[in-house]
Amino acid sequence: IPDSDEGARLRCLLLWYLLSGRRRVEILRLRWGDLDLEAGTYTYTRKGGRSEKRSLLPVLRDLTLAYARRCKVPTGPERPVFPGRFGNEALSPRHVTRLITRAAAQAELPTRRPVHALRHSYARLLREVGASVEDVQHSLDHASLATTTTYLRKLEGAGDPFGPQLAELLLGVGEGGKGVA
Repeated sequence: IPDSDEGARLRCLLLWYLLSGRRRVEILRLRWGDLDLEAGTYTYTRKGGRSEKRSLLPVLRDLTLAYARRCKVPTGPERPVFPGRFGNEALSPRHVTRLITRAAAQAELPTRRPVHALRHSYARLLREVGASVEDVQHSLDHASLATTTTYLRKLEGAGDPFGPQLAELLLGVGEGGKGVA
């Protein structure tokens, strides 16, 4: 990911997807007024139109603020966190898919649906740190435990080809958690 304004935005988007487990449009609909930076929470509109409040990881808060400063993103409460060309509108889902598909191809990550693959990686990471299937269900906003079980069955038993490469690509962390020079 290039060290540029566009690279900063892409890195921030990727980490939002990877560390929140949100769907593509759930992130793109975020407005600055949805982020409570002091309380460390964010509110999003989930599939089905219901609002949900979740914890905002400090790393996401800090990265989002750094991206906004670097890219001079207007942060009024009604402004999108990830604005498109015209500023008042969010980035289009198709554009985000193209950006992430291009980044995945450059990093030689084998995936057909890279944005959704980040959601899968999030689910897998939750399980690896000991989350129950019910915890994963809640985190992903799945109405049915059967959906979550199907999701995880596809992932478990198969090595996650994305995890180590994503960590290196996004955070400069190589094997063993050490920074890449």
